[in-house]
Amino acid sequence: MAIFKIANFSYFDLNRVLNFILNFKYILFNNISRQISSERIKRLLINQKIDLKTYLELYCPAIDWIFQCLSNNRTQDYLREVVDKCVVVSNENKIVNGLLINSMMSSLDPDFISSIARKIVEMIKESDDEYFPKHLLFRNLGMCLAFNESSGTKGVNFVKQ
Repeated sequence: MAIFKIANFSYFDLNRVLNFILNFKYILFNNISRQISSERIKRLLINQKIDLKTYLELYCPAIDWIFQCLSNNRTQDYLREVVDKCVVVSNENKIVNGLLINSMMSSLDPDFISSIARKIVEMIKESDDEYFPKHLLFRNLGMCLAFNESSGTKGVNFVKQ
């Protein structure tokens, strides 16, 4: 049922999508936190010799897909509101904020990411390196700045600052 709701976002108005993002926090991110703290999952990760960062990265394709559905044929203003809601979710749950930032950068248009690069840098600074490596987040931000087509040398100037 949830898959159909996500896939049909093009038919939903902005408030319903933003409410979904806030509910998404409770549906997915709180479940991730609960799983990580579960003794059963901890034993399973130890037995399988999987570290926590690797386990969390398994969620990336699903979150990427959700962002791709959210951003399909949307305006810059709409995407800014989505990012603002993601900032709220990211600040409330430090375990998954790196996942959220990474998925935003890999799924949204590089031109848009370049326009909000300063906000992304602040989000990366506040993220917890224990759960998602900051160097990968900064690398992905650099890739978005490099592939930004609309501003020419704007990305280079941003990196110099």
